[in-house]
Amino acid sequence: MLFPIFANNPNKNQNLGFSEKFAYGLGDFASNIMWAPAAALLLYYYTEFVGVNIAIVATIMFFSRFLDGFSDLFVGWLVERTNSPYGKTRVWILRMIVPFFIAMVAMFSVPSGMGETFKYVYIFFSYNFAITVVYTAINLPYGALTTAITSDSYQRSIITIYRMIFSTTGYTLSMLVALPMVEFFGNDQFAWSITFAILGAIACLSFFITFIFCQERIVEPPAPKTSLKKTLSDIKEIFHNKYWLYLTQLGEMNFV
Repeated sequence: MLFPIFANNPNKNQNLGFSEKFAYGLGDFASNIMWAPAAALLLYYYTEFVGVNIAIVATIMFFSRFLDGFSDLFVGWLVERTNSPYGKTRVWILRMIVPFFIAMVAMFSVPSGMGETFKYVYIFFSYNFAITVVYTAINLPYGALTTAITSDSYQRSIITIYRMIFSTTGYTLSMLVALPMVEFFGNDQFAWSITFAILGAIACLSFFITFIFCQERIVEPPAPKTSLKKTLSDIKEIFHNKYWLYLTQLGEMNFV
């Protein structure tokens, strides 16, 4: 175990203190430092600084949403079967901190010397690594941490309020500072890389604080192992649920 001092403590006082509520909120602050620029600035960066076709990039992002749906299912499956001294959800926050930083910088670091085709390949892999893989693998366990911190519904509602406040703060802050930082560092492609290296470091520090100060008091045993055939059968059943399909289509229209 890399950090024995930070092992999960299920016997911690059931009353959540300010530091734990604050630390939990920082997780959504960190998440939105990646999510907000990816949603609002990435197309601008690709078209104005990288010089690629907006229609092709938009198509890449659209089809990536389908991959993202499968990654949600897979990460949920992994979390349910996790058995770690750090807990089922906290350990994934720790594991994904370094990939989160790499993914954030990589999204805004398309090499300028590449040919156009290779730029599209790089965009596909860097975007999906960041959003489909890393963001899902850290944000989904972070969200599940809400139900593991406490069984008290009132305290869960309080930490959810902290989460919403910090989510808005992270989104607003990243939108306010990103473009001025890019301009300050030279307003070129390298300036974007520097900007998101700094923002990525802030986000990673915030996630690490979440990992340190939050504890899983509700400890559940890992889900029993199932065969790959049974898992695939369960996934197949989801696609026969018309309400799930409706919600998926609504999500596609909302986020694409």
